[in-house]
Amino acid sequence: MKDEDVPSVRRDTTMRKLRMLLAALAIASLSVPALAQDAGAPPTEVSARVKRMRARVLRDKVGLDEARAEKVGKILDGFDAERQKAQKEQRAARRALVEVVRAKGEDQKAYADAVQRFRDAQKALVELRNRQFDAVGKELTPREQATMLVTLGKLQGKAKQKARRPAGRPERRR
Repeated sequence: MKDEDVPSVRRDTTMRKLRMLLAALAIASLSVPALAQDAGAPPTEVSARVKRMRARVLRDKVGLDEARAEKVGKILDGFDAERQKAQKEQRAARRALVEVVRAKGEDQKAYADAVQRFRDAQKALVELRNRQFDAVGKELTPREQATMLVTLGKLQGKAKQKARRPAGRPERRR
């Protein structure tokens, strides 16, 4: 099937969904500090290491020069405090939701309130991620954005895998 055969509305919707998926993946991957944290490493050390890794990815994999990589890094850093706050609220809302379910009560208002709090937290995090991606999108070409999303997504997957691995077990080489 050729592109001419596909209605433009369908193509636009598919691209919009792909962009949203990639945006969520990129922003989620930018929150690697919690996943990459060593048991004994202080949070500031982990944060600095993640920033260095992100800068290296922007330069080496995405192909940005030093100035543009630093500019994009600063944009991403500018959202850190707000993102951490939104993620903290999301975790608290999830815990509250789980507690309501575990209680197995009959209070429908308690269920509704917990669900609404969780949905509000999710919505706030998605809106923040969209704003962050829009800000980064002003500095990067679509190709650079896609490359950044894919590369950071792979790094996030590796960090999650490493976080799940028992401490005494060595990392597998690929």
